[in-house]
Amino acid sequence: MKITVTNPATGGVVNEYNAMNDKQVYDRLETADEAWQTWRNTDVGHRSDCMSKMAALLTDEKTHNAELMALEMGKPVRQGMDEIEKCIWLCRNLTETAARTLSLKMGENGTKGQLTAVLPFGTIVVVMSWNYPFWQVFRYAAPAIMAGNAVLLKHSSSVPGCSLAIENIMIRAGFPQGLFQVLRIPGQQVKFVVDDSRIKAVILSGSKTAGQAIIKQVGGVIKKDVFELGGSDPNIILDDAELDRTVETCVSGCLSNSGQSCVAVKRFIVSKGIREAFEQRLVKRMRNVRMGDPLHRNTNIGPIARKDLRDTVDQQVRSSIDRGARCLLGGKVDKGKGFFYPPTVLTDVGRGMRVYEEETFGPVAIVVPVSDEKEAVRVANDANFGNGATVFTRNISRGRQIAAEQLAAGQCFINAFTPPGTHMPLFGIGERKNGNDPLHDFGMKDFVHAKTVHVGLLDIAWSSAA
Repeated sequence: MKITVTNPATGGVVNEYNAMNDKQVYDRLETADEAWQTWRNTDVGHRSDCMSKMAALLTDEKTHNAELMALEMGKPVRQGMDEIEKCIWLCRNLTETAARTLSLKMGENGTKGQLTAVLPFGTIVVVMSWNYPFWQVFRYAAPAIMAGNAVLLKHSSSVPGCSLAIENIMIRAGFPQGLFQVLRIPGQQVKFVVDDSRIKAVILSGSKTAGQAIIKQVGGVIKKDVFELGGSDPNIILDDAELDRTVETCVSGCLSNSGQSCVAVKRFIVSKGIREAFEQRLVKRMRNVRMGDPLHRNTNIGPIARKDLRDTVDQQVRSSIDRGARCLLGGKVDKGKGFFYPPTVLTDVGRGMRVYEEETFGPVAIVVPVSDEKEAVRVANDANFGNGATVFTRNISRGRQIAAEQLAAGQCFINAFTPPGTHMPLFGIGERKNGNDPLHDFGMKDFVHAKTVHVGLLDIAWSSAA
């Protein structure tokens, strides 16, 4: 079986790869298990040295890897360089924090003879999406490896070159051969991997559809799992919001990664009193963004990663227009080369429309008019996404109360779009999130299990009499 990589900006073939058969996959499982048996006994200092070398390699090759992402999935190269910077930060941060996270803990309150140890699981299979080809892998694989595990990566078939580049960096950084390996396999072959007794945990980041497929495959196997299944974050724009800065922030959040992000803000829930002024500013700002070749440094929006994904966005938009949404900007497929979709603004959006009910993975902003704050919160929570949400208001105490107490989301912002950065964990609620994000002690502990050790303290008199 051949895996063909298409340049989404041109439609031309970038490269072809051979998929692995079951025998090749089995051999990699064997090699990973052998590498883990050694790696689990290495000290944190040695692991940190390897992690530091990996950060240095990522720094030296930042431009090359950003261009690779642009070729395989269409990410604007400037955004690709930012993505590599996040990976570099994570590697360096792990060298500073892992010793504290992984160390033996003495019993609390001066309890004598009690210790808590944390031990790695073993070999973990990581199933990753294409939209952040380096960052999605590093945010899970780097902490897992630092914790003493081995990792097998089943990356999206859209970005095999990126997965091989990561594997090559791991080897050159000094990690043992086989500790991190790429599985170039189709999705239906994942069950073969997960069923193997040497696999101790499954991590997946992708669409709800992909998550459901994997969950069905692994449903009969009781293993540790972490799932992150996309989102469609709401923005509540209250009637006292400062509109110019609000629109600038909203557009930045909506068009991040060309709209192909689980934390891209798509649903703009706007008080009717300021709706017209908000829409005018939104359309003007969206119209002025630069869409084009992702390899050019001045490009803001690249193509959609694949033709089928571009067509899905187009169908979602057209279906919603047919059901009563009004198109203020864009809404039509570009007829040139590649898989571009223009910045699009829809208004009068409501329940029953695909852009309201589904995650739209493209540069599409939808405006949902509401009458008051109570209705705005209800509409914001009227979805099962649960990743993030934002409130725009001049009244910070009002915004804080809504964000902290009323919005059903794992992370909430006030007057800001802040994607899950390298300094904070990404939590989530509802069907879109299971497990924690590995950018914090909460998440690091998803890759280890704790063991309590009790030490019997001999009574001196008794031992002497014996």
